[in-house]
Amino acid sequence: MNEFPELRQMKRRRTVAHSFATWRLVAGILFALATVLLLGNSLYLFATAGSDALLAWMLRVHVWLGYIFAALAVAFSVPHYLVRRRHGNARARWIGYSFAILLLGSCGLGIYLSLTGLGPQYRMLLRLHEFLFVLAIVGYLSHRLVAISTPVWRYEWMALAACFVVFFGLMSVRQPAGADRIADRTASGEKIVVSDVHLRKDATQFFASRASTIDGHFLSENDLNNPAYCAQCHVEIAQQWDGSAHHFSSMNDPFYAQIFQTLQRKEPAEKTRFCGGCHDPAIIFPGNMTGDVSPKSKNSDFGITCLACHAIVEVPDRIGNGGYVIAEPEHYPYFDSPDPAERELNLQLIRAKPEKHKQ
Repeated sequence: MNEFPELRQMKRRRTVAHSFATWRLVAGILFALATVLLLGNSLYLFATAGSDALLAWMLRVHVWLGYIFAALAVAFSVPHYLVRRRHGNARARWIGYSFAILLLGSCGLGIYLSLTGLGPQYRMLLRLHEFLFVLAIVGYLSHRLVAISTPVWRYEWMALAACFVVFFGLMSVRQPAGADRIADRTASGEKIVVSDVHLRKDATQFFASRASTIDGHFLSENDLNNPAYCAQCHVEIAQQWDGSAHHFSSMNDPFYAQIFQTLQRKEPAEKTRFCGGCHDPAIIFPGNMTGDVSPKSKNSDFGITCLACHAIVEVPDRIGNGGYVIAEPEHYPYFDSPDPAERELNLQLIRAKPEKHKQ
């Protein structure tokens, strides 16, 4: 026996309503989970001033979480609006509309910034993106407070606790980089000086130069020979350096090269290193001054580069002749990557977290 058309229509509506409610519930749960992860990730990015690999990954995670968060925000907001648009609590409705506008505005700015890059000209947009997100959180809490028919604060406290678990978990796995280790040693009262062993004749790494690294070890080949990297942002200063005596202090100065090679023919390599501490930091610190040095030697045409000065952490006395301590530069992730996208991410990290770069 056929059912009445009204009965079939009622069953269909119930099925649609049930599916709609299930969709809203699932989208709401996923949206809440994405909010917890994104908020914990955002707290980490805001709090940390480091430049380690974890920060680079967290910036990428933030971008992808932002895309997922924006999609889930729409997936939840649309059915929620359709269900609650005629709700009797007008105050809750209008606060909810304000919350949705702030949230979608923050998401839209975040997507725009991720597509255009985080250049200095976008700094105000970045701050607006962060400010709108904070206002959206305030709007959500206000929306919940005036929506008397729903339980307030129980789930919010759980979400807040989960955010801090994510945040402190990320902070606990962050490894201190070179500059952090220097700061830790300085804070503990330890004086970073050129160890006596570096001034003795048996310390063959840098003797007879009085220059030293913090622990006496060599730096890598690419730690100091990157003026082109600095020139990406500091164009005018790089142009001044390019024609300066600092640039032409090493084997790219024919007069110095001639004098050095004359000395090299008469004296052992360790005595020529007396000159290298000032004139040839890009050669001596990677350990390339243990034998003959010529204008064809690696790094011989760089002279005194940007980081040869800016990586100095202490000058322990005023005797001169290169008596300084240099630290392994704390490069931001992907600084020497051949991938253009990763190089752009490196610049974004510097602009977003410039504290370490300024030190």
